[in-house]
Formats: sequence, C-alpha cells, structure tokens
Amino acid sequence: TASGRLGEASFTADARLAPLANPLLRSLDGEVHNLNLAAFDATLPATRIDASVSTKPKADGLTGSFRARNASPGAWDQDRVPLAALNADFTLSPSALALTAVDATLAGNASASGQVTLFFAAKGFAAQVALDVADLDLTQIHTQLVATRLRGRLTADLTEGRQDIVADLAQQNLAFALAATVTGTRVDVTRLSARAGGGEFSGRGNIDLERERPFT
Repeated sequence: TASGRLGEASFTADARLAPLANPLLRSLDGEVHNLNLAAFDATLPATRIDASVSTKPKADGLTGSFRARNASPGAWDQDRVPLAALNADFTLSPSALALTAVDATLAGNASASGQVTLFFAAKGFAAQVALDVADLDLTQIHTQLVATRLRGRLTADLTEGRQDIVADLAQQNLAFALAATVTGTRVDVTRLSARAGGGEFSGRGNIDLERERPFT
C-alpha cells in the first residue's frame, strides 16, 4: 500500500502481487481526492475530482472499473469540464482505452449512458463516442449555445483538430436530427432536419462560437 500527495491532490494505491506468477500483478486498487487538472497545466480545465479505480491484468493490458465525481463541473468556455460524475467499466490495451457500461451525470443534471473508446496514436488524441442522453442543456456544455432539455442518441468521432457529431434528439414536441463538424470555435452543420407538430424543416449552416449571438 502506498499513499502520498501531488500538489493539492492526495492518493492511495494498493497492489496485490504474486511473485512467482506471470503476470506479477494480481490486482490494483487506487483512489485520488481533490484532483485539479489546471494545477498541472494551465491550459487544462479546473476540476475537483474524487475517483477510485479497481483493476486486474488481462492478456494484453488491464480490465476493471472506476468511479469519479467532479465537485466543480461547468461549461468548456468557462475552463471547466461539463461532467459531474462518471462510472464505467474499462479495458486498457496498448492501443486504446474502452469504456463500457458508462453511466454519467453531466453539468445541469443531465444523464448519459453508453460507451466511449479513446485511441492512443502518434498523431494525437482520438475518440469514438456513442451515448444515450436525457435532459441535456447545451448551455451547460458551452455558454454560447441555446438552453435546451434534450433526450436521444449522440455519436461522435473526435480528434484534436476536428469533431464529427451525429445526433438524433427530441425536446417536448420538437424532434431533430443533425450532422455537424466542429473545428476550433467553428461549427459547420452539414445536415439538419427538424419536425414540430405537422411541420418539417431542413437545412444547413455554420456558427462561430466566439462571436456574440444577435439573439438569446
């Protein structure tokens, strides 16, 4: 068992070993408290994370589960992470981290469930996301977006320079489907269809999130 501090964060770890076995590691449990990502790199968002992880080895990596709580969630453009809690099972290999049975609480008390895969590549960050969401308020993600209370399906392919998003969402008597690409602060909506009552609308367009909206 080991424990210590890293800045304002504290951590403990408990490893169980089998000296004569292969692999040597039988299991590893750990906890971290009061983790602030911004304390390690000023370009990262501010957080207050308490998390625990339980893992054991498998053929080419690790498998296990983790639980995390962020006491300071908020919008990305306010240097926060719009995530209040995250529980998931995981499998870690040399090429990817796969999260399954994802159960998340987002800022604004929205919920999300599904799976997320993070890929490790020399060219940088990449991820695939497939989530069912409920009570999603877009202003909790980015304050320049409009207030919503959405439910439905969200999928995304994410890289450092580009995020491709497909959504099929509904709110009260409004339902819409969209495909959009985000590059920096620019959002290009390549496909949009909406239905309300007996009416239907389709179109495309773009938004610059750094510009003030002429309406609220």
